[in-house]
Amino acid sequence: MHSVALHLVPILGAEKSKTPFYIVGGALVVWAFVVSMGAGTRRPDFPSTLGGQRLVIAITALLVLATMGAAVATSGTPSQAAPASSVVTAPAGAGEAPATGATEASPSAPH
Repeated sequence: MHSVALHLVPILGAEKSKTPFYIVGGALVVWAFVVSMGAGTRRPDFPSTLGGQRLVIAITALLVLATMGAAVATSGTPSQAAPASSVVTAPAGAGEAPATGATEASPSAPH
């Protein structure tokens, strides 16, 4: 058991593949298309039985939950995130105009 955990450590730190999310999400899209455009528009009473309604609801709920689970499982933090210590701040007085020897008239000064 201990050796299995040691082998998983490098895998957990690697970039996660988004393929499971794309597969399950694609299956959800196909299912939604089949239910809405295929059977739903051709048969106004679709699904006609209570068992059929429950089956459609169960399949839809399963695919939605699987898609959400795959999204959470394959998500991660960006690998290029800047550490907080590398934030550059402007030095004091950086917003001030450089001294050039010429004086400017202030808006309240008479002309």
